[in-house]
Amino acid sequence: MIGLFGIFGRSKDLQRLDAALRARGLHPRLLPEAAKLTVFKLLREATGQSSPPVAAHERAAELLVYCRLGTQGYAEENGLDPQEFVGQIYRNVPVLDTAARGSTTTFVQRGLGDVLLAWENEAYLALAELGEDQFDIIVPSVSVLAEPPIALVEGNLPDDATRALATAYLEQLYSPEAQAIALRHYYRAWDTSAAAAEDIARFPEVNRLTIEHFGGWAQVQPEHFGDGGIFDQIYDGQ
Repeated sequence: MIGLFGIFGRSKDLQRLDAALRARGLHPRLLPEAAKLTVFKLLREATGQSSPPVAAHERAAELLVYCRLGTQGYAEENGLDPQEFVGQIYRNVPVLDTAARGSTTTFVQRGLGDVLLAWENEAYLALAELGEDQFDIIVPSVSVLAEPPIALVEGNLPDDATRALATAYLEQLYSPEAQAIALRHYYRAWDTSAAAAEDIARFPEVNRLTIEHFGGWAQVQPEHFGDGGIFDQIYDGQ
């Protein structure tokens, strides 16, 4: 993935999302490309457009910035200084890849680093692809609750038939059957009533913090991701 982006450049959608992330004070390089591409796939499915509108990029940027708060939440819940804790993590990184899959390749195939910090579903995918005896997954005691929003877009509903189809799709996502599919593919889901026992058992209980824990977006944005904010202080000091 990194090689392809390096040769052919980034799509306009990724450029727009990167711009939205920068506008919220978060450097785009800190987020896995795989996560961004997944967001675009969901946005395209939700809007029915090959290139989601600007507002969609902005909401996606807010969600991704939210996900980035996980390490601070861990530090606070475990009696550590959040800024020093995250700074120490960055000081121990031998290679700061631009994508989750690139980081996995660096860690697993090139043997660089002792620990790989990964999205939960990415970690389980790596186990499935490389073998469960290759490494262990350690689940943190605390993380951040990330809930990607989904909605009907009025401007993309030309008639009642399209609205009915879109509404049915949205509602189906939260059905027991669809939630079971999410669990099967290594995503946590709210409804486990139709899921296989082994899929449910895969995910241990984790204390997941909401954005309100950090003071809400009005406080988080300038404090953590604004110019000269906590992240700038950590990243610039490496």
